Amino acid sequence: MPFIDTPKPNGDHKVDLTAKESLCFNNELLKNNWLIDVGLDSISNPQLSNANVIKQAVLNLLLTMRGERLFNLQFGTNIFAYLFENEVRIGSIKNDIVAAVKRYEHRIRLSADDIEIFPNPDQHYIEINLVYYIKASQEIGQLKEKLYV
Repeated sequence: MPFIDTPKPNGDHKVDLTAKESLCFNNELLKNNWLIDVGLDSISNPQLSNANVIKQAVLNLLLTMRGERLFNLQFGTNIFAYLFENEVRIGSIKNDIVAAVKRYEHRIRLSADDIEIFPNPDQHYIEINLVYYIKASQEIGQLKEKLYV
């Protein structure tokens, strides 16, 4: 295992990078830009601001647990962790989503007032309805999904 990630209760991570040197990458993939994250190039390349591309990027952000992405441990949200608490805190889930979008999805604008959350811990899912503003095209986008644990 290349990294050992130990999450702390406050959300910080302690990462052991001792096996970093043993990772192998295909340099041809790096030269051909196959490994560039779409979100990183969204400002310089406006064609990536397509509404469907942005919707998929936001969904990927929501479905990724913080600490899950190998070289970016802060990417994602902890919304699934809230389902297993004794009391589901809607405000905390909204704040987590807004913070992740502000940090990683610069193509849209989203506030906590634009989020509706319907948790269903008995059925192991959380229904999320996001309404966001797409900056480049000045459109309104919507994501309505049931996220299963």
